[in-house]
Amino acid sequence: MQVMARELQDVTLVTSWVSAMPGTSTDAVTEVAAALRRYLRAHPQACDTSEGIAAWWRPLPPVAGNAPDVVAQALAALVASGEMECALGPDGQAVYRAARPAARKGMQVEPPGS
Repeated sequence: MQVMARELQDVTLVTSWVSAMPGTSTDAVTEVAAALRRYLRAHPQACDTSEGIAAWWRPLPPVAGNAPDVVAQALAALVASGEMECALGPDGQAVYRAARPAARKGMQVEPPGS
């Protein structure tokens, strides 16, 4: 339960930080978010950090050279809409993946036997 609370806190902090970024075009963020949706449909098990997504998930549009802030804003929007999840990886970095069905419905996922 503590891990889930920590993840939610991290997502809230990232979303707040990203929404405060100046100078990023809403059109660029929308275009990158659409590309991420397409990528996840083709690769539903994909999971990576924001930096890894910007560097390796292709084809992302060449919007602002896939600037990390544009990708971060798109990820924050997809997490906020429930389309993606943000969790802490084994090394403590935030990783992103498609939201699992239970998460899309706003349900908390409990491990078996808990």
